[in-house]
Amino acid sequence: MKPRAELSASEIDSVREQLNRRLDGVGIASQPEVAMRLLSLAGNAMSELQDWAKVLRNDPAVSARVMRLANSAFFAQRKPVTNLDRACLVMGLERLKAIALGFHLSRAAGVSGVEGIARQVWGQSIFRACLACSAARITAPGLVPEAFITGLMLDAGIPLMARFHGDSYVELFESTPCPATLLRREMELFPFTHVDIIAVLAKRWRFPDLLAKPLDWHHTRPASNGQVDLPQRLHRIAFVAGIVELNICPGKKLDETMPVNPAAITGRKILGISEQELSRLITTARGEYELAIDLFSDMAQSVTDMAKLAESVHVALSSAVDSTIESAFRAEVAAAGDRLTIGQSSIELHRADDGTGVAYLYDSAGKRLLAHRFRTAEETARTLCEALGVERPTPEVLARVQTALRRLAA
Repeated sequence: MKPRAELSASEIDSVREQLNRRLDGVGIASQPEVAMRLLSLAGNAMSELQDWAKVLRNDPAVSARVMRLANSAFFAQRKPVTNLDRACLVMGLERLKAIALGFHLSRAAGVSGVEGIARQVWGQSIFRACLACSAARITAPGLVPEAFITGLMLDAGIPLMARFHGDSYVELFESTPCPATLLRREMELFPFTHVDIIAVLAKRWRFPDLLAKPLDWHHTRPASNGQVDLPQRLHRIAFVAGIVELNICPGKKLDETMPVNPAAITGRKILGISEQELSRLITTARGEYELAIDLFSDMAQSVTDMAKLAESVHVALSSAVDSTIESAFRAEVAAAGDRLTIGQSSIELHRADDGTGVAYLYDSAGKRLLAHRFRTAEETARTLCEALGVERPTPEVLARVQTALRRLAA
């Protein structure tokens, strides 16, 4: 099959349908029972602590962990917590929603045969989840449980990519610490990416749009202006949680495997928070991680040096590293005028950090359908339209695209 970067919109739909069938073959449930009940509760604004306790009471594995967490030093209870109702009360509805639903979803996404990379990825994912929910407490207080779930599921497709593609993918993952670069390499080498897998899982498990859209878009830079609705707020949080490099290979020092990503937009700019708030966010995320990792201990590899992790995350989210970041901002401004509406779709052009061009195709709802990378000196309006699946472009459309290409190459 063709690599993902060369697929048309209709071919992407077909690949995702095939992916859904392949998930049956590796034992991924269409509707994990307990997770679906918890999702239903999460979507019900009237749900209360006792409703969650009732569901969790039927799962001894989670109940025992919730009890253990409630008795941990983090909550500093004067008397031992001896029943589940009390444990749920101690933890609070917000945290209980996030952790209980996250545990069941991560367990439902588990797959045999790739335990090594799975433990590594889930260890990172729990930190992304904690980073996301800490960001939500500052920027979107009503979305804390949803932010945790979104952060947790961002990389859930990576173990499945390893299951489908074997050792070659594991080597790619371990040698590519930058999340954005990993996605680009997937686009170049495989017919689908880990983001496609997450999109299929979200549809398969009937995630609400509030969760599904930020997961599908989390490697797409959020718009920097205009009104921001709830999915867009969660998109910003997911983007920030997803750009941090956490590829911690066994036997390597943390600071050697987490270089700053110079192409990333800073967390402060995307979230609109101060340096002080960013420091508080990372400190909170660290505390949440130390609490949550215990719940996932049988499936996740814990990060052992939290001090270095927190320092590296802070640098990655707050530093304007070099002129590469400035050029990324300039490219964003330049490209803002090069979003071309063509029928029910639109094309957006960007200059990548390496000097190549990137074209994105969006549908009428603003969902990204396709990405195409090209050499700015060689691409023509017609070849670009063909690559994006634009059928029979009119002379007017070709002229507008050619003008945009000239601006990009200038």
